[in-house]
Amino acid sequence: MVNEEGLLRCTLTMGSPAGLSYPFEPTGVLVGVNPASGTAAFIPSAPDAGTEFRFTCTATTDAGTSEPSNTQVTIPLSAG
Repeated sequence: MVNEEGLLRCTLTMGSPAGLSYPFEPTGVLVGVNPASGTAAFIPSAPDAGTEFRFTCTATTDAGTSEPSNTQVTIPLSAG
């Protein structure tokens, strides 16, 4: 819904989580991004209603960066 926070989550499915961070893309519309915990918040406004937003994350360590995650898709609905 418009003006309601949606939480995006990125998690590791195999391997050790030690030293991982999870950057999200794109970053422009996200708030409260926490790469260390793999979470980001998305709060759509009224003009965003019906627009498809796509987000991905990667797992990053000193050794390198993974391929992007499966795409997380959200389409905010208008209130009422």
